[in-house]
Amino acid sequence: MIPPTIWNDRPVKGVFYMVLQNGDIQGARATIRSIEDRFNHVYQYPWVFLSDQPYTYELVNNLRTLSTAPMFFGRIDPEVWHYPSWISGVRLENTMQSMANRGVNKATSLLYRQRARYHSGFYFRHPLLQDVEYAWHAEPGSYYSCDMEEKDLFLEMKERNKTLGFAMSSREDPIQATIMPWLINERGKQSWPADFNYCQIWSHFGIVKLAYLRSEEYMALFEFLDSTGGFFYERWSDSMVQTLGAAMFLTHDQLHFFHHIGYSYESETHCPLSTTYSQRCGCDLTASTYFQPDRCAVQLLRLMDPAMYAQHSSVLNGTR
Repeated sequence: MIPPTIWNDRPVKGVFYMVLQNGDIQGARATIRSIEDRFNHVYQYPWVFLSDQPYTYELVNNLRTLSTAPMFFGRIDPEVWHYPSWISGVRLENTMQSMANRGVNKATSLLYRQRARYHSGFYFRHPLLQDVEYAWHAEPGSYYSCDMEEKDLFLEMKERNKTLGFAMSSREDPIQATIMPWLINERGKQSWPADFNYCQIWSHFGIVKLAYLRSEEYMALFEFLDSTGGFFYERWSDSMVQTLGAAMFLTHDQLHFFHHIGYSYESETHCPLSTTYSQRCGCDLTASTYFQPDRCAVQLLRLMDPAMYAQHSSVLNGTR
């Protein structure tokens, strides 16, 4: 548990959390440095690092040089990290091989499956996050390219009563998707199976209200999905589960799109539409494919914030 005195000078019980293996130090350093430089050198929110193995002395000391904010290092319970007793190792191996033959991304990665399951249903129950209100998922290897220090994003989420804040979404490849997540439809109502559109909110960056993840409804969803073995047999991602939960339990006004955040991870980049924000960024909007008309971001923004959509319609419709 984080000492209660940590929250004395902070308006929100917010943390950055990262599931970090000892071998991911370089990717983690780049991510932490970009968040500290762009945001947290002002607000000093604590960091929580979690791993299934003990952290080395060298890693802990290395990371502490990157920030003056408090840092906490915790162990993941092996019981929730390793695949559960109802998973068949033989079936899992056969499933991995079948997915690899179909060209599914990360088809044979057990670590991917373990991380997705942990992010979906366990991290917010770790003792270090026991009293935390909001958690910002910081993924090793991600990069933040815009100055964000003018606004406390944790406080913004709390004051506006938002549950899930994000900056990236994408349309999942139907070949790889097995949950087939859906979001609100054009009528502003909850979508049902007939309205599957393969859109998913990326969870690699997100600020989430942990009371929602701890709710009876969300936990029932996670426990059902977990009981089917789909995290291992079907390679479900935490982004898929997060999107499914949002579609089932949240309304669109509980979602928050961080349009002013510049964010990159793997092959995707989000760059702010507004020139007011883009002048504080190192990203290039013209090189970004994120707001192409066939991407989920356009559909989401039209539903969540019609005023912003209208303001930037020329960009969003590909006429920049």
